[in-house]
Amino acid sequence: MEIFIQRLIKGIILSFILLTGINFNASAQCTLGKGDVVITGYDLQDGGTPAGLDDQFSFLLLREIPAGTDIYFTDFGWTSANAFQADIQATTDGVIKWTSDKIYPAGTEIYVFCKYQLKAFDKLNAPAGTVTGVVETVATRANPPGPDHQYMSLGIFSGDQIFAFTGSVGVPTLLAGISMNHDNGSGTSGWDAALTPLTFAADRSMLPAVLSAGAQNMSVISHGDPGDPAFNTGYTGRYKKTAGGVTAGAASTILNTVNTRLNWEVDDNGNHYSPFLTGETFIVLGASFSVQPADKLNQCAGSGTTFTATAINFCALKWQLSTDGGGSFADITDNAVYSGSTSATLTISNVTGLNNNRYRLNATGAAGSVSSNNALLTLSSQVINLSPTLAAGTYKTAYSQPVTVASGGGAPFVYTLVTPGTLPPGLSLSGSGVISGTPTATGTYNFSVNVTGACVSSGSQNFTLIIAPKALTATFAAVTKAYNGDVVANVVFDPLNAASGVVAPDVVSVTYTSAAYNTAAVGSAKPITITGLALTGASSASYTLNPVVVTGTITTATIVPTLAGTITKVYDGNTTAALTGANYSFTGKVGTENVALNNPASGTYALKDIGNRTVTVTGLTLTGTDAGNYTLSTTSVTAPGTITSATIVPTLAGTITKVYDGNTAAALTGANYSFTGKIGTENVALNNPAAGSYNLKDVGGRTVTVTGLTLTGTDAANYTLSTTSLTAPGTITSVIIVPTLAGTITKSMMVIRLPH
Repeated sequence: MEIFIQRLIKGIILSFILLTGINFNASAQCTLGKGDVVITGYDLQDGGTPAGLDDQFSFLLLREIPAGTDIYFTDFGWTSANAFQADIQATTDGVIKWTSDKIYPAGTEIYVFCKYQLKAFDKLNAPAGTVTGVVETVATRANPPGPDHQYMSLGIFSGDQIFAFTGSVGVPTLLAGISMNHDNGSGTSGWDAALTPLTFAADRSMLPAVLSAGAQNMSVISHGDPGDPAFNTGYTGRYKKTAGGVTAGAASTILNTVNTRLNWEVDDNGNHYSPFLTGETFIVLGASFSVQPADKLNQCAGSGTTFTATAINFCALKWQLSTDGGGSFADITDNAVYSGSTSATLTISNVTGLNNNRYRLNATGAAGSVSSNNALLTLSSQVINLSPTLAAGTYKTAYSQPVTVASGGGAPFVYTLVTPGTLPPGLSLSGSGVISGTPTATGTYNFSVNVTGACVSSGSQNFTLIIAPKALTATFAAVTKAYNGDVVANVVFDPLNAASGVVAPDVVSVTYTSAAYNTAAVGSAKPITITGLALTGASSASYTLNPVVVTGTITTATIVPTLAGTITKVYDGNTTAALTGANYSFTGKVGTENVALNNPASGTYALKDIGNRTVTVTGLTLTGTDAGNYTLSTTSVTAPGTITSATIVPTLAGTITKVYDGNTAAALTGANYSFTGKIGTENVALNNPAAGSYNLKDVGGRTVTVTGLTLTGTDAANYTLSTTSLTAPGTITSVIIVPTLAGTITKSMMVIRLPH
């Protein structure tokens, strides 16, 4: 009974705390609000003991927070009384507080052990802030000191919910909410349509109306048991890592992405995710400016003005002031001079005393604070100083130039011409200070301008305006010439007209005295200098001539080569013609320039055979230091040529011998003949007469003569015999007389008989 009374008293005390709204406020640059935190994962499967695996969840910061920021988390349900359940209606639910130990940037993901251990870690498993138990579950308050005390005991089978909030438990500023593994009976949502404050249920909750938009409000339902389709199996769930591992965008974009059920993964098999966090990188875009504040210059003393800038992705705005030229800035607070210091537009009621101040807007967003460009505020002087310089004009060319205020006064300004004073003919001064028109005369003009402006301001300035002659463009062209050793150029030009820049009815023309190439050498695009250029005509004084750029071409001079005389050789069986320098001549050289032919040492007869043949020489080139200025009319030349016949010298070989036969005839064979003078293996031979004549028919040493020699063979026509008759030593030997006995010469034989 005593234990029951103690528990009852603790429950009453806790109910008092919840209802009276003890403040657990956190300080930040921007007050944390709904949508600044999202739950990114949960695991409802603890080990059942303080030493086992703890219930856990993870959350993502969508806004930078300073050290010392408190964020509360609870699994109490939200009731129709627009408040959290009393602890006696949800005895396993509780409240914890996470406190930042340093500045945490937007995009930081932290996971928390929320049931027993009360610890927090970042995605690198390093400790991240501190976790403090605020409301212990009714179920463990009576436990003796030790670890067995529970705070947020997340329901595994029945499901549960987690809310993030700031402020107080009784009057919370809700940041985010998620329903986990709880089905309200619809099969599509875990949020209950109604929950009265007196309903006893730790797994039920309504969706707070404040979280219905602009904040996390999702529910995760999974029925993965095929044997019992109504059984809740989504014990563990988390935001699913993207293919690229990065979720980036404005805080609202990331909120919508994480708050989409299709972007989550759920394990229906009772497993734990390890590591718990997916390692996704979250990049939250911070505040920036789409419109910068503009300078407010020459404001009248006693008047008011405004500065406006447009920021995006911000949660707080603050205008700041610099009185040292932008070196340092201080926050502005609303007072008699300033209003709207925390809005996009700063209103200044009276600018007196604020000359040269600079203003900027500081915007705080998810990634901290950024500042706009600074804008300058200046007050006008009652003395107006005009810029003393005007741009020069050009004859008969449209002119428009404002007279500008250098300092002092305030808009609107009114300008008048001071007399006496003369503007260039054709120009006028408008009341708004623009000198415009088309000047019709050249020269230098002096005049003064008065100006009056707001803030009872005025001033004057003397001006000198020069109207320069109008530049004309003359079009010259060079006539191409052949190289002749001098630099004289022949140029022609088009008459000056409107295209040249002449304005009707003006009459202007151009003349010159001479034109010369930069060198006499052959070349293209060679610069030509024109001397004595001048404009003439009635209106020439109002014009000037743009620099004239003329180029021209000097082409090569032509050298005409020839072969001199008739080129002759004795037949040698080929078409080669031997040449010397004396065979060549040419025309076209300028003066004594160093240019010559290469004088090839050989040419070619049209045929190798004897007769009148044309000789052709190819490969002619020019030599000499000036050869580059010339071109050959041809690289080949011809001349008449003659090939004369080669001489064949015949001979009779050896001594020609016969036995006296009473006549002078000498019998010969081819072996008796030989000759010299044949070219190679050409087809030419002697006719080799078969008979000659001894000078006497008698025995003794005689001379043999052969006549009628001729040449035979297909190449015989290319040869001439040195002689048609030959002589050689000959011998007629005596005839041998062979005597004989005529008839039969007979004689008797004597027989002698011997005795037996």
